[in-house]
Amino acid sequence: MAMMIHIRYQGELRGVEVGVDDTVGHLKEKIGKIVEADVKMLKVSFDGTELRDDEAGVGEVGVASEDVIDVDIVFGWVQVDNGVLVTNKGMTCAVVHEDVVDYHTVLANVVNTSGCLSWGIKVHCARHCCFGVAEHGTVDPMASTLLWGSWFGWLTTERILSWCNNGSIDQLLTSANHVEYGHRATFSDGDTLFFRLDRDAGTLSMHRNETYVHTVVDIAPHVPLVPFCWMDYKGESVTLVNAP
Repeated sequence: MAMMIHIRYQGELRGVEVGVDDTVGHLKEKIGKIVEADVKMLKVSFDGTELRDDEAGVGEVGVASEDVIDVDIVFGWVQVDNGVLVTNKGMTCAVVHEDVVDYHTVLANVVNTSGCLSWGIKVHCARHCCFGVAEHGTVDPMASTLLWGSWFGWLTTERILSWCNNGSIDQLLTSANHVEYGHRATFSDGDTLFFRLDRDAGTLSMHRNETYVHTVVDIAPHVPLVPFCWMDYKGESVTLVNAP
């Protein structure tokens, strides 16, 4: 027997149809398609208790029609090329080989189209790196063509917002439309960077440690954006941390 329940994700309610005998793992698969996230990174809770994949049918754990399931993302990096090693349950990434590609990319497992998304990056080693968001589905890490003379040899996207360790903040809207916001704040080993993407306001705000750095405005609505990490040299590494 099927029933309609609701999931609460990033402050929004969305409906999902499940069977009373569906396992929690099956429920997560359905939710993953709705929120566009890897099911391994989903935290699903009901009435304050996290539901485990090995639970019996959702009906047996007390979920009934019109109930609300809370869904959170356990943020993580996804390995893109063999020159980067992702460890610590997807939280830490490091360049381990320089000869695979010239520039090494790691993408987050979260694609954002609405609401707010916040994350932090603890920098362990920074020599030539940058972080930000890029349009989902348009990143080619194996590309070698440099765009507008930048460091982004791996990007074919026409939408990217980046903050580099030399302090520069840039936005690429199209291959012919490059916006430079100047050198706002450098970052180095030991710093923690915080990002907040607000799709309702159309902004991406950035902090270094506890200091405000800059806010990019007029971000196009509904464009699917994914956080990225770009590193150049062997030994560079970062870890995702919770945003305050």
